[in-house]
Order: sequence, then C-alpha cells, then structure tokens
Amino acid sequence: MNQLSAFIKKEALESWRNYKCLWLPALFVVLGIMQPLTLYYMEDMLAFFGGLPEGAGFVMPTMTAEEVVVHTLDQFSQIGMFAIVLSFMSTFTNERKTGEAMLILVKPVTHWAYWLSKWFVALALVIGSFIAGLVASLYYISLLYDSLSLSSILITGIVYGVWLTFIVTVTLFIGTIVKSSAVVSLFSILTIMLVLMFPVLFGEGALWTPAGLLVMIEAFLLNDPISLKPIWITLSLIFLLLLGGTNYVIKKEWSI
Repeated sequence: MNQLSAFIKKEALESWRNYKCLWLPALFVVLGIMQPLTLYYMEDMLAFFGGLPEGAGFVMPTMTAEEVVVHTLDQFSQIGMFAIVLSFMSTFTNERKTGEAMLILVKPVTHWAYWLSKWFVALALVIGSFIAGLVASLYYISLLYDSLSLSSILITGIVYGVWLTFIVTVTLFIGTIVKSSAVVSLFSILTIMLVLMFPVLFGEGALWTPAGLLVMIEAFLLNDPISLKPIWITLSLIFLLLLGGTNYVIKKEWSI
C-alpha cells in the first residue's frame, strides 16, 4: 500500500504539471453549461443569426429537465469521450519511450501498484471533472427548466460514473499493450464508438453491453422500465481489463 500511495502522489503531481487537472474539468463545465443554454435559447439564436427563411417559423418542443440531462450526458459521451482518450493515451507510452518505466520497474516495486496508481489518478480526475460539469449543468437546468430530485441526480451520477470508468479502463488497457500514443487513441476511440453503436445495432441486446448503461440512464430519467444487467456486465469487464492490464506489465520486455 505504501508503494501504491507513493505512485498515486507521483501521478497526481504529473497531472498538475501538465494541467490536466485544470483543463479537463473546465471542458466538462463548459459542456455542461452549453447544453441547457443552447436548448433553451435555440429559437432566439436561429432568429438572431438568420437561420430560417423569411416568413418561416421554428418552435422548439417543450423539454423536461430530465430530457435536458439526457442531452447533456450525450455531450459528455461524445466530446467528453474524445477528451478523456486524448488525455490519457500517453499514460504508459511516454514512460516506455523515455525509459522511465524501465527505471521504475527494475526496482523492487509491485507492478500492480504501478498500473493501478495511473488508473486511480485518471479515474479521480475524470469523475471529478464529470461531477463539476454535471453540477454546472444542473444549476442552469434548475434556472431554465426545473429541478431534479436528489435521488435521480445520485443514481444518474453513479451509473454514468461506471460508464466513465469503463472509458478510462479501456484507454489505459490499450495503452498497456500498444507502444504508440496515436494508435492507442485510434483503437480506444474506435472501441468506444463501436460500443456506443450497440443500442442501434442490437436493440435490447445492448443491455448486455456497457452501452446499456446509457440506455438505462435515459430510461430511468424518463420513468421507463430499467434493467441492472449493464451495470454487472460493465463492472465485470472493468475487472477483467484491470486484471489484464496489471498482469501484462509483469512481462519482462514490457518496459523496453
């Protein structure tokens, strides 16, 4: 545990030095604020910028607070996903290229502590950024639309947190087995985008995939029936990826 704590401090300091702990939360806050404002003032913006032919009219359908939250989470899942992957695609590859990984792992340290420290710090930063963005969004949603119950906010936050954990874990796992940052970002984005397409491709079958978490959140907020299958499936996949990542770095040639 002492080694894990020391590695976590090192990773946290590195995140501060490269400003991840500043720009990533800022991005989520901006995304969280933009969505409710854009949806609420869409008619005014179209009229101001002349986006409609003369004499034409456009009326935005009345949206509930829950629907606006769903749209906000969609923004997090798209733009936020790219930001997360780009933030952590070089977590392992840079240290392998510079030889820092070799210098660390030749010492009497546990490999799992080395890997998990990066996962813990990345996850803490992403979840913290998400919370900041969600709070900012909920503030404007309460001003422009309506307030959500505390239980709805907590359940939505927890389930979406599992989805973000999956994104972080996939990115770090791919970064463990691939030496190029560009390839890590490409494979990570393609993998996550493929998962996001599962609800379209498989319908109810998507409930057996991590994408079912997003379907579950939308159903919960709109008072539709929900299934807990996506949570257990995603948690199982996260555990397997963690196990695979921590065991992969034990290979003697990994840090070379």
